Amino acid sequence: MRLVFFILIFILTRFSKQPLTSEGNWEKVNINIPKNRTSINEGYVLGINSYYHDSSATIIQNGKILWAAQEERFTRLKNDSSFPRKSIQKGLEYLKIKPSEISLVSYFEDPSLKRQRIFNQINNLHLKDRIFFIWSNAFRLILQTYLFYIILRLDLIKCGIFKPTLLRGKIIYSNHHLSHAASAFLPSPFGESAIICIDAVGEKVSTSIFRGEGRVIEMIEHIDYPHSIGMVFSAFTAYCGFKVNSGEYKLMGLAPFGNDVYKDRILKDILTLRSDGSYKVNSEYLPFAINTPILNSNFISYWGRKPRDPNDESGIDKFYCDIAASIQSVLNEYILLIAKRAKLKTKSENLCLAGGVALNCVSNSILVRSNIFKNIWIQPAAGDAGTSLGAALLCSSMDTNMHSYQKDIYQSDAMNGSFLGSDYSNAEILKTLKNFGLSFLFLSRQEINELAVKAIQENKIIGYFNGRMEFGPRALGSRSILANPKDPNGQSRINKAIKFRESFRPFAPAMLPEVAFKYFNIEKLDPYMLFTWFLKDEYRLGMSRKFDLSDVNLLRSKYPSITHMDYSARVQVVEKSSPLFNLLQLGLSKSNLEMVVNTSFNVRGEPIVESPINAIECFLSTAMDYLAIGNYWVDKSKQLILETPKRKTYPD
Repeated sequence: MRLVFFILIFILTRFSKQPLTSEGNWEKVNINIPKNRTSINEGYVLGINSYYHDSSATIIQNGKILWAAQEERFTRLKNDSSFPRKSIQKGLEYLKIKPSEISLVSYFEDPSLKRQRIFNQINNLHLKDRIFFIWSNAFRLILQTYLFYIILRLDLIKCGIFKPTLLRGKIIYSNHHLSHAASAFLPSPFGESAIICIDAVGEKVSTSIFRGEGRVIEMIEHIDYPHSIGMVFSAFTAYCGFKVNSGEYKLMGLAPFGNDVYKDRILKDILTLRSDGSYKVNSEYLPFAINTPILNSNFISYWGRKPRDPNDESGIDKFYCDIAASIQSVLNEYILLIAKRAKLKTKSENLCLAGGVALNCVSNSILVRSNIFKNIWIQPAAGDAGTSLGAALLCSSMDTNMHSYQKDIYQSDAMNGSFLGSDYSNAEILKTLKNFGLSFLFLSRQEINELAVKAIQENKIIGYFNGRMEFGPRALGSRSILANPKDPNGQSRINKAIKFRESFRPFAPAMLPEVAFKYFNIEKLDPYMLFTWFLKDEYRLGMSRKFDLSDVNLLRSKYPSITHMDYSARVQVVEKSSPLFNLLQLGLSKSNLEMVVNTSFNVRGEPIVESPINAIECFLSTAMDYLAIGNYWVDKSKQLILETPKRKTYPD
C-alpha cells in the first residue's frame, strides 16, 4: 500500500505545474476564495479551527457572536490542536441549543490548498531529496489531507452536529487568510477598511492584503510560503530558547533589554525587505522545508552560538537580548512597509489586522504612531484561534449594528469586550468551594471590589474570577491576577512565586481612559492589550541602563511592576463590559488606586483558568493571597487545609 501511494505521489508531483514562488514577491490573487456572499445563513453557524494548533469553536447567529472559546481552556493542554469537541459542547450548553440546531459548519481553511502546497514543495526538491521525502514523510502528510474530510465529519457526528446515518451535512471550507481577514474586519467598527494578515503560513499564503466593504472581503495581493516573515520571527524565537507558536511574545518582551546591533546582518543575509512591502527569505539559512527543524546548521553557524537552552534562564545574556532587539526592529520596519503598500492599494483610511504577527503590540504601536492610517482595529484573538470566528462570520448574515461606529469610547466593536466564553453561577462556585473544604465569605460585587481595592493597596495579590471567559490570549479581567503596580517587588513576586516564569516578563496595567491619558503618551484607547505606550516623563525614575537581566528589579518608575526597560507598558483601557470596570471606578473615586496590574490567571505552561476548579487549584498552589470568585471572597490565611495541592506542571 505504501509503495503504491509512493508511486502515485511521485507521479503527481513530477507533473505538477504550479511551482512555488521563489522570490517572495507580491502575487495577484490565484487561490480559491469562497464567494462569501452566497453562503449567508440566518440560523446558528458553527465556526471551527482544529488539527493544527490553538483550536477553537465559535457559534454565531444573524451575525451576532454568541460564543467563542479555545479548546485548550477545557482540555488544559496549552495550544491544544485537537478537534474542539469540548468547546462546542460547552457552547451549546451555555446557549441552551441542541446540536441539531446548528444549520451550517464553516471550517477555517481549505485542505485541498494545503495539499497543493505540499505537492508544489515536493516538486521543487531535487530528485534525490524528492524520493527520500516522499518515502519518509509525504505518505502521512498527504494522506491526512485526503482523509481530512472524513475525519472532520466523524468528529462532528460525535458532537451530534451530523447524524451518523447520514454522512452529509453542509460544511463551508473557507481559506486560512480569508478567515483571518473576516475575523478582523467584520467585527470591527469600520464599514470599509484595508486588511493585513501576517502569520507563519495558512495553506500556502503567509502574508496578505485584503479590502473589506460592507460584508464583501476581497484579496488584493499575497506572498506565499516558504517566504514568511512570521516564520522568520518564530525561528529567532526558537533560537533564543522559546517555544514556537507560543513564545513569540516572550521574544518581544526580551527585546527592550538589548540593542538592535544585528539588524543590518539580518537584513543583509537572512531577510531582504523591499520598498513595496514584499520580502525574500534566504533559504540557505532558513529553508522552512516540510517537516524539518525550524533552525538548520547554517543558521546556527552564522551566529556562532548554539540556540539557548530553554530551561536555563541564566543563559539569557546580552547576545540573546541583542538578537531579540534586532529581529523586533526588523519586524517594526516591515510593518510600516506593508502598511504603506496596503494604503496605496486600498486608498482606505482604516486598517484591520489579524494573524499571529498582529499580536506584536510593539509593532502595532509603531504603526499607530506612523499615522499611515487614521484608524486601526486589531482582532483580540488575532492568532489561529480567531479563524473559527472569521470562518463563522463569513457564513452568517450580518447584524445590522455590526459596522455602526459609536462615538462613545466604549463598545466600539462587535466583540463584546472579547468576553465570549464560559460562565459559572454562584451555585456552581459554592459547590466547588465546599468540595475543596474552603472557608469563604458571600458578598455583593460592590463588597468584593471594596475588599479587592483595599487588598491591592496593601500589596496583596488577588485571583479574580468573574463573568464570561475571555476569547484570545489575553486575560482582560474575567480570569485575571491583580496586584499593585506601585509594589517595588511586585514583578518578581508574581513572576517567581505565582507564575513560575522568567523574571524579565512584564505586566500590563489596567485602567480607565482618564487615567491612561494622565500617565501615558497614549494615542489609541484599546481594551485588548494590543498596544504599548510610553510612561510620561514626570512618572519616570532615572536609572543607569545595563544590558542584562539584573536590571529587571531596578526601580524605573513610580509604577515599577508595569514599567518595562524602555518605560513602555502594554496598557489595557478598561471598557464597561469588563468585570474590572466597577473595581477601577471604585479605586479611582474612593482611594488612590488608579490602576492595577492585570496578568493572566495561570502558571507558566498552563492555559488560562476556565472553571472554578482550575481557579481554586491555581490559587491554592501559588502565593496568591486572596481569591475573588463570583460573589465569594476567599482569604488564604484563614484556610485550615493541612496540605496544599501539588502544582501541576505543563510543557512550556
